[in-house]
Amino acid sequence: MIYTRDNVAHNTKVFDVMAGRWLDRVISLDTDTGVVVFCASPFKVDSRGHVETIELRFDAIHAISGGGRRPVLFHCYRHSPVLR
Repeated sequence: MIYTRDNVAHNTKVFDVMAGRWLDRVISLDTDTGVVVFCASPFKVDSRGHVETIELRFDAIHAISGGGRRPVLFHCYRHSPVLR
């Protein structure tokens, strides 16, 4: 499912579990494809006047609702690099 500010709880947080960090300025999140889109920090504007975005792909994204109807937290998981 694709989540945007229109279908999540106010102040919903997104956490990259493997990196141990919060993802800020999230615009959208797709639990089916594992893609999170967020604004660059600091904000950058491209030649067309649009805010530049970054996409990260995760192996799994879990929506956590905390008993409510809308998610209040997302946990994002990636595979660890293979050591050889």
